[in-house]
Amino acid sequence: GVQKIKEVKPFFANPSATPREIRITDAEGPIYYSGDDEIRTKKFYDDCYIQLAGTTITDPKKLKFLPTPSSHAADKVSLNEVIASLNKIPPQNGFDSFLSDDGKHCFVFYRRGLRSRAYDYYLGNNFSYHATFANSLVFDAMTEIEEVAERAMTLEELRIVRAVIVSSCVKQKWKSSRDDKPIRPDDVNLFDLNKILIKPLTEQQQCSFKELFGSGKSVPTYYCSHWWGERVLDFIRCCEYHAMSLDLKPSEARYWVCAYANRQHNLEFELGSNPNESSFCEAMELAKGILLILDPQVKVYSRIWVDFE
Repeated sequence: GVQKIKEVKPFFANPSATPREIRITDAEGPIYYSGDDEIRTKKFYDDCYIQLAGTTITDPKKLKFLPTPSSHAADKVSLNEVIASLNKIPPQNGFDSFLSDDGKHCFVFYRRGLRSRAYDYYLGNNFSYHATFANSLVFDAMTEIEEVAERAMTLEELRIVRAVIVSSCVKQKWKSSRDDKPIRPDDVNLFDLNKILIKPLTEQQQCSFKELFGSGKSVPTYYCSHWWGERVLDFIRCCEYHAMSLDLKPSEARYWVCAYANRQHNLEFELGSNPNESSFCEAMELAKGILLILDPQVKVYSRIWVDFE
């Protein structure tokens, strides 16, 4: 007769794998089991962290942290207090970052079992390569791309942008373009990045940020519709998920992003007086489709340019 498999229990040899254990059953509802409940409850613990910034590998138990990046040093809290606050009001994505009270260190704390999710968000799958590439870029030279619509960023170039943010934000003490207060890598939006990185690096050559990569013209596969107030790391992760879901080859994952494509020192010329003849429209006409990036508060729908797109 026919036999049904009631339960499959794969185990992972790598202790940092996510998850450590999977149980697959034909039950109609959830099954709770005794044993290691850490996997099921996914709480925060003081040994579940990734160090993003700091001069040396540091034990977070020896540090004090700021509850928010704009907190005063007098408001500093211990690691135990950080973990307690995360378990009391867990972040929706399962992880969050904290600056040390001296501003020199940054740690990401994640729920048990979600290390890979946190790691991929901040560092990706080849951070060393992207960071090395970012450090090797010669920003006083550029490859001119005459057509604005052909200045799409490849997915690899977006990952390099992420590497620059993660490796430089805390080390160089980046501050918000809105209120001039300290920010973490995951706070950086395009208003910040434009002021801190894009405009300063492109000023001498009066070029677009894309032209600094030296990779030449790149016709967009997808046009990105979004708003500048979203987190840049969120934006890049969305593009990664999009490319993965469509099984795009590296040569196919090309995204047109206005902040990187337009020459920020000469926007009047790039945009023109007629929106229908702007660089935005030209890029949309070349692209295979439009990728709408939704921020958690869905503020993107309140932006007039997004409505136009």
